[in-house]
Amino acid sequence: MTCLSEELNVARELALEAGQVALAYLQRGPTALAAYDKPDGGGLVTRADFELDEMIGSRLRRRYPSDAVLTEESPDDGERHRRDRCWMIDPIDGTRDFAGGLATWAIHVGLCIAGVPRLGVVAEPATGRVTWGICTGARREAVSETAARSDALRIDHSVTPLHVVSPCDAHEPDIGRLVTTLTARHERRLGSVGIKLCAVARGTVDVYVHPTAGTSLWDTCAPQAIVEAAGGRLTDVAGAKLQHHGPGSRHEHGLLAASGRVHPQVIAAMPSHLRRWAEAVGPR
Repeated sequence: MTCLSEELNVARELALEAGQVALAYLQRGPTALAAYDKPDGGGLVTRADFELDEMIGSRLRRRYPSDAVLTEESPDDGERHRRDRCWMIDPIDGTRDFAGGLATWAIHVGLCIAGVPRLGVVAEPATGRVTWGICTGARREAVSETAARSDALRIDHSVTPLHVVSPCDAHEPDIGRLVTTLTARHERRLGSVGIKLCAVARGTVDVYVHPTAGTSLWDTCAPQAIVEAAGGRLTDVAGAKLQHHGPGSRHEHGLLAASGRVHPQVIAAMPSHLRRWAEAVGPR
């Protein structure tokens, strides 16, 4: 496996270019976005999602014709099951916040090799931050970049109490029990899964827990590479590895991210019915 320097440059430039296109849509107003809700609870989508989905996906297919590409807004062609490398793209993670004029949305460009996230770029155009990571046997590096500075990331959770973040629609009683057991402070946040996971990688958040189904491969591929390159772990809520090469595109067993040191502590504190739910939902 190479150090993926070329792939990083391609992914980073694509994410930055896509961010400028997305910001231009916002400047043109709600009519340009033409936002609507997908059927069957699929979430909000806009014209920007579709344009960026096509732009990033087509560029990667041209640049790497031997690779598979999986994107949120395009049908899964099944090539990811037949090829060693697969790019996983979320053109806008946090579309509802994007359409609402908030800053908590991101663009994900991730690369799986043999079913394992190895490279990830998460761009936050509204704040000017780009976070990237490479996690291979040859290279383990994570960096957070802004216009003012570039910081290498290495998670070091030595401060107490732990800071736990969850989505605003998470199961409050379950999270409340977890927070109480950990003697942690808790914050609910809107927006992008990738932004919350990158906060773990930067060490501004100790634990991210999403105790329900509902996230997908394109939500986690890029930020998982970043979290693990920075010394963290991203699993389901029972502590099992996330699968990026299974038959489906959804994570049915929730998400849990923390440093390698803190992760076992959080698993031990997880309400037992949540662990049983994750273990019983179905195959990983």
